[in-house]
Amino acid sequence: MRGALQLNVIPMALAFFLLLPVAAVVPRGMPVWLLVSALLAGLSILLPRRVWPPAPPLALAGLAALAVWAAAAALWSPSPRAWSSAIAVIYAILGGLVLIQAVRALAPEERQQLCRVFLAGAALGLGLMIFEILTDHSLHRFVSHVPSDSPVGGNVPKRAAALLAMLAWPVAALVMRRLRPHMGRVGAMAVLAGTMILPFAMIWPSRAASAGVAAGMVVLLTAWISLTWTRRILSLLVVTGFLGMVPAGLALPSLAQKTDGWLFASAQQRLDIWHASAQRVMIKPAQGWGTDAARAFDDPDTARHLQGLPADQPVTTSLHPHNGFLQIWMEWGAVGVGVILFLWAALMGVVRRLDDELQALALGMLACALVVLNTAYGLMQAWWICGHVASVLIMIMVATSISTKGKTDRKIADSA
Repeated sequence: MRGALQLNVIPMALAFFLLLPVAAVVPRGMPVWLLVSALLAGLSILLPRRVWPPAPPLALAGLAALAVWAAAAALWSPSPRAWSSAIAVIYAILGGLVLIQAVRALAPEERQQLCRVFLAGAALGLGLMIFEILTDHSLHRFVSHVPSDSPVGGNVPKRAAALLAMLAWPVAALVMRRLRPHMGRVGAMAVLAGTMILPFAMIWPSRAASAGVAAGMVVLLTAWISLTWTRRILSLLVVTGFLGMVPAGLALPSLAQKTDGWLFASAQQRLDIWHASAQRVMIKPAQGWGTDAARAFDDPDTARHLQGLPADQPVTTSLHPHNGFLQIWMEWGAVGVGVILFLWAALMGVVRRLDDELQALALGMLACALVVLNTAYGLMQAWWICGHVASVLIMIMVATSISTKGKTDRKIADSA
């Protein structure tokens, strides 16, 4: 099995090879990547009639609850795109499950080969991103039919940077594990730091992605000291975020007045948006306004109508709250918060059973994701949802391929 991949696995290998190139050049193509990859992966496993491994039951129950609630909440959402967003959540869940189970159904040697293919694709993706930066996104212009005399939207490099910030963690895990036998722990850690610093230096146009990488590195260093306390602190921050962000948002006007003038413009705008979002949460705290409802508040007249405000009263508008905690409260209410916390607990159960080095990197990746989710992009964006699914998928592939504890795949299946 150390030679070429079996014929039926080659399409899956091609999908993994193209992951980072797609993220670097056409980040909004991530949903297409996920759906096509899931189809290829399913066929790679079903055609030779391989045995599908059992999925973690608690994680599966949490994901099913999330899909059901996303669809149910679309029924009362004022957003015209509610159902498309609910469908994006559902196909991201289903596609991710198919890919994860397909990877786990492979032989260990095949997973290792997929890791090598992914690493080669990651090198290509990194090179393409550098090329895009140096050539004013010439490949993106070609693929997306953007004329050379028209500017590329600022969100294009920022989306690519956010995806790179997430996918750098499994890349770093592979680099570190391959070099450690030759360089020792200290040398491998130095290479790991360099692996993370390079993307960090590249993604400076996105403050949120840069902050996410920095936070992830802090959590990584903390995890090397104590994995148990790092898991507990990170989980405490998640619970505190859900319980404390709404009252904090309601108290933001006084803070916004004090910070006016020394915060950069986008940060100042976020304070205003968070305050307005917290007010909207308090109107429908139990079930929320519905899937993708935040988009409806981007229109001032609609926002006033939904909140029952006078026609001449100023309102803060935005496509989304720029904060994951507030958006889940706002769109899915307390029920959605409960489902997400359940999923977080199931995820921590999986992470806890990884070997120490991979666990530290997984915690760093989750910290990075939390920072970006709560400062930048809205949750109901298909490319962003699929980017997170891809990051978890690759980390699981790495974990089940190069773990030093042994029987990691069974531990992952039994952990939830």
